Amino acid sequence: MTQDTYTGAQASFSYAGAPFAAGEIDITITRGVAASGPRLGKYSQYKVPGEVDFEGTVKRIQVDGELLAALLAATPTTGTAEDLKVARSVAADGWVDSTDDTIATPSRIRITGVTSVMTTAGYLVLVGEDAEGNHIEEAVYVGLIGIGEYVTSSAIFLKVYGSYNHGIRSTGVGTLTIHSIAGDSTANVAEPKIWNMVARVDDSTNNIIITANNCFFTKGSFKIAGANDQLKDDMAFTMRDPDADLTVSYVNA
Repeated sequence: MTQDTYTGAQASFSYAGAPFAAGEIDITITRGVAASGPRLGKYSQYKVPGEVDFEGTVKRIQVDGELLAALLAATPTTGTAEDLKVARSVAADGWVDSTDDTIATPSRIRITGVTSVMTTAGYLVLVGEDAEGNHIEEAVYVGLIGIGEYVTSSAIFLKVYGSYNHGIRSTGVGTLTIHSIAGDSTANVAEPKIWNMVARVDDSTNNIIITANNCFFTKGSFKIAGANDQLKDDMAFTMRDPDADLTVSYVNA
């Protein structure tokens, strides 16, 4: 039966070879025009078809930083779990060097209570370098944590030279372990991720399918609004070579 209409309920989108829960896909294909310029005795220019361009946007509920990271780098770096300082005393304020000050990959830092309950809250100031070699410091608030409880830095470190205790105390001979953690992903500016996409609407008999290979993101946004607004990815993309990698197919039987 010949199709009379499609809706978004019949649509799907594949990103980098896997189904992708997008909220909205907008694809624009344009054909340029090569014009002759002024012609004597004519009221118009002579025109022939020109270049084909392809661009699109994808929007979805923002649940992670995957798409923003893909705009910056092909492969984000994942944090590495390493002990930087074991049994860091909180008996007095002051500086203590890290035993191991260099992490294999940029990572967040976790501060864990080891031998005693912390009885006075304070700050542990971490001092080191970020992934680009810049000097960074973060004052991490350490509350009344117990044995095995922890707090985690907001900053991502590649090196932690040491830490300065400001006000933290415990029962007995309390100590903290300072260690990097696995799992967090970090993207710095490099070559972007190159990916393939398929956008389609399908009623099981008829369909429209756009396939574009070797795409990459060109623009992304990170917008935080009020409590009534959900965060959304709003990403623009294009492709390397429409001549080689762009296909539009359809069935309307």
